[in-house]
Amino acid sequence: MTGRTLIVCASILVAGCNSPFRLPIEPSGSTPDDSQTMADAGTFTLKVEPANVTLTVANNVPVTQAYTVISTRSDGTTGDVTSLASWTLDDYSVGNFSGSSFTTSAKPGQTTVHAMVQGASATAQITVNFTIDRVIGSSTSMNVAQMFASATEDASLAPTVLYPTAATMFPPNIGDFEVHWQDSANDDLFQVQVSSPFMEMSLYTNEVPNAKSYAAFDPADWKIFGDAMRGGSFMVKVRGMKSSSPSNAGTSPLMNLKLSKNDIAGGIYYWSPGSSLSGTGTIPAGIFRHDFSDATSVAESYYDDSKSIIDDNQTVFNFNSGGSESQPLGCVGCHAISADGTQFSAVFQRGNTGNKEKWWGDVLATTIDDTMTTPDPSWGFSTFDPTGTLILTNSVNGAGTLTLRSSSTGVAITTLSTAGTVMQPEFSPTGDAIAYVQGTIAEYNLEAFESGGKILLQDYNASTKTFSNPRTLVTASGTNNNAYYPSWSPDGKWIIFDQAAGENYANKTAKLYIVAADGMSAPILLSAANTGVSPDPNDASDLTNSWPKFAPFVDADPAGNSVYWFTFSSKRLFGARATCSQDPTPCSQLWMAPFSPAAATQAADPSGPAFHLPFQNIETLNYAAQWTQKVLPFIN
Repeated sequence: MTGRTLIVCASILVAGCNSPFRLPIEPSGSTPDDSQTMADAGTFTLKVEPANVTLTVANNVPVTQAYTVISTRSDGTTGDVTSLASWTLDDYSVGNFSGSSFTTSAKPGQTTVHAMVQGASATAQITVNFTIDRVIGSSTSMNVAQMFASATEDASLAPTVLYPTAATMFPPNIGDFEVHWQDSANDDLFQVQVSSPFMEMSLYTNEVPNAKSYAAFDPADWKIFGDAMRGGSFMVKVRGMKSSSPSNAGTSPLMNLKLSKNDIAGGIYYWSPGSSLSGTGTIPAGIFRHDFSDATSVAESYYDDSKSIIDDNQTVFNFNSGGSESQPLGCVGCHAISADGTQFSAVFQRGNTGNKEKWWGDVLATTIDDTMTTPDPSWGFSTFDPTGTLILTNSVNGAGTLTLRSSSTGVAITTLSTAGTVMQPEFSPTGDAIAYVQGTIAEYNLEAFESGGKILLQDYNASTKTFSNPRTLVTASGTNNNAYYPSWSPDGKWIIFDQAAGENYANKTAKLYIVAADGMSAPILLSAANTGVSPDPNDASDLTNSWPKFAPFVDADPAGNSVYWFTFSSKRLFGARATCSQDPTPCSQLWMAPFSPAAATQAADPSGPAFHLPFQNIETLNYAAQWTQKVLPFIN
């Protein structure tokens, strides 16, 4: 056998090696010969240059990197075959190729570059880092980034981070990410930084020395960060210095935070009684809503005191004036929204008749109409079945009755009688059970002030529209003698609720608990979610953790474990920011925290620290967030 009859394939992925093909390179000064075959050339390898490169994108300005492909024959001769190469990436989210030039896109990260030349391939590694520096104070004339970069560390100048809390997990689309701190070293220039393996964002601001301050990252910058770092961890720190002595800076301890893997979807409808506790504000009272698909938007009014309600007799009732009634329409806090976002109900008060539940039409309406038929049913709490076609309401006059009604007409279909007063019914997301509170209060219009409630379950048969198998899930006993506000997890296996001593409305000592719906284990205190800074320096328990409600979606933490988000109201301090201008005390605002079912099965605290929801008005009291899978637009 001669060397002419032995065919050797290229060392890396040479396709069609048994067929003649054009040489990938020619030695310097040679002339291509179409008759030459692979055997003439022997083996060859490819190399991409640079083999490993790190690009830094500063303030979202794209960066371009040129690549070269070198081919080496078995005899050692080399040549540039870049013009013959085709290019691919393992991850196109970090950039793309135009010819042999790579240009970054809107996401940092790390990926592999592949170059192909006539069946042979070679790879290179590329890392894209993002840095974003924003000056948000009045120090635009100073090179503040360089000042902090070159400063010597002085621990005595370190600020104290007030918000968020260490180990807090956020959804990637939180939209408006804030960091709050307190200075006690007479600093007046600060750097607020969030960082991850591939991205670093810094805000620089002047603030009043020896004060509480906060800074919010631009939502567009945060979207880049959240999209890139979802399902991972990141660090937060605040550095402080005196602008008169910029050679030294102090750094707060690094705080480790997390992002869940998925964006929050759907939306919430919540009740706000208006501006401030003093009643002097101009913000209307009513139901407000937020659509998480637009993370940067603020809550919009769904129904406020500028609108009116038309009753069965076509009498118009303005929210504040009360129409022909002797008293204005009152609280609409005990509302419910269907899972698909098309049906809505709420309580309002008319004259001296107490709380009256009225049907307000659907979410698609531009005006809110009362479409309930006569006689006008009334109730305090309601819940839609998963289909949205039925609504379960509690009875009037303290009777132990739940009534299943058509959601389009309000006509009763069946009733469920129980002992005591029943309130706060909740259909399970699977539609095969209900949870509700059984109490002792004698009048339905005082249900918000129940002080001896326990949580019961019953099975529900959707085919026969019947209820069965009543059983107590949480009893009223000991010092926590009142359990209330039950809410099902999206898988129907867990129920979150409030428990306290005394009344369920605005109880400052209320705490959040979770319990398995099968009743096989004791309730678990959600310690991390319950923890906050009390507005009363003399009473650490004055937090008013209340109205818990599960979001209808499943998320995952960085380790891949399932996470269910829940919201609740609390008047805990919000870092450096005053709510209702602290008049006379902080507002109850909406907070959000994660629940881990895996941790709950181990009887460990399955909650995480809570964070403040940024879309709400900071000058209003906000309660009773009710979730829907989709926020539907108004029809114009």
